[in-house]
Amino acid sequence: MSSIWVGLGKLCFLLFESERDPLDNPNVFLLRIDGVRCQGHNRCFALAPELVDVDEFGQARVRSAGLVPAELHHRAALLVANCPEFAIKLVGPQETKPK
Repeated sequence: MSSIWVGLGKLCFLLFESERDPLDNPNVFLLRIDGVRCQGHNRCFALAPELVDVDEFGQARVRSAGLVPAELHHRAALLVANCPEFAIKLVGPQETKPK
């Protein structure tokens, strides 16, 4: 696996190049946040800062492209259950692949 550093102002993150799609793994889920529904309560960030980040206005956004490994699935489900605006959705790999 090779990696490339991509920098954009203060934002720096690591992209991985791989032949395998992480969504091919049945234990990986996607966390999605609807930016229109999010009202900035920040419950998600308080419950799982390793999965969610917030911007300067308190709007939530996913970390790691929304990829949730199996060991954090219970935390992601907790975020979905605790969002008062129903802005968070946990999507399984089979729902994201084109048929």
